[in-house]
Amino acid sequence: MMNNPTNIMTRTDWTVIISALLKQVPAKAKRSESGLYYICPACNKFIERNESAHGNIDIPFCKWCGQALEWEKQQ
Repeated sequence: MMNNPTNIMTRTDWTVIISALLKQVPAKAKRSESGLYYICPACNKFIERNESAHGNIDIPFCKWCGQALEWEKQQ
């Protein structure tokens, strides 16, 4: 888009824009097979659910790819 002198958006431009918008929609974090960790649904890298003395502090985004995360409720 920046290198396009005619200011016409290309298919690649639209792909990047749509991809960025979809990462803002929270996706449910997946549990690993062991159940000890969580996995980002977008990039499949391990993410941690931060623990504190007052319960879990859920990180809102994957630190690797920026995907917004939705966490399961814990009882």
